[in-house]
Amino acid sequence: MAYIGTSISAACFLSQTGSNFTATLDDTLVGTYNTAVSSISAVTTKTMFTKSGLDGNSQHTLVLQKIANDPGWVSSLPGDQESHLDIDSFT
Repeated sequence: MAYIGTSISAACFLSQTGSNFTATLDDTLVGTYNTAVSSISAVTTKTMFTKSGLDGNSQHTLVLQKIANDPGWVSSLPGDQESHLDIDSFT
C-alpha cells in the first residue's frame, strides 16, 4: 500500500485462525507479528503496530506479508484448518 503521511497504524483481527505476518515500511522491516489466539474468548481487534515521525512530503510503502505459521500450529476453530490474515484498518 502506498500513501503520503507522517504516521501509520495497522489493526488486525485476532482469531483462532490467525497467522504470522511481517510488516515492512519503505523496505525496512517493522516487525513480525502473530494474529492467532487459542480460544474464542480471546478473539478481538488489536493495533499491531504504529510507526510515526515519517516524512510527510514523501510517499511511503507498507507491505504486510503472511508468513509460515509457528511449527505445530493447528487451528482451534473446528472446520477451518487454514490460517488467515484479517486486516481491520489502517490509520
